[in-house]
This record gives sequence, structure tokens and C-alpha cells, in this order.
Amino acid sequence: MSFFIYFCRYFILMPDRYLYLWVRPEIFKKRMDSRGFFSSGDIVLRRNGKLREKIHQNFLELKKLFKLEVINTSDINSEEVIKLIL
Repeated sequence: MSFFIYFCRYFILMPDRYLYLWVRPEIFKKRMDSRGFFSSGDIVLRRNGKLREKIHQNFLELKKLFKLEVINTSDINSEEVIKLIL
């Protein structure tokens, strides 16, 4: 276990829930296009599918350490996401 995770688990007040919202890559690109603007992070993730997949896999690893709830938002709208979270 890394020092950072050890430190957080024992010395910082942790949240009651951890949520990881993710979307399939093709939906991610479609939603970004519909927004009409991109942050620098959006551009990096859009261009680098390997990095996006690595980040996704890292979050799935965190699921093993924490009670991380994974929510696939690919086929639901924002109102449905809010209902799932609440």
C-alpha cells in the first residue's frame, strides 16, 4: 500500500461514499462533441485512448481497496445519473 493511501485511510476524514462515473469511449467522444468546447484534459483523454483505459483500470483497482461504486453512465441521461447517486 502506498504511503499516500495509508495516510488518507488513517489520518484524514474519509467520505461515506466513493463514486466513479464512467462512460464508453465512443459515448465520451460524442458527448464532448455535443458540448462544443474542450478542456485541456478533455483533449488529452480524447487523443490518448491508452491513457484513458489506464485511468479506468486504475479506478477499478481502487474499487478493491475502497467501497468504490462504479456507475456506467453510457446509456443513461444526467437525470438518471442523479437518481442513481441519490
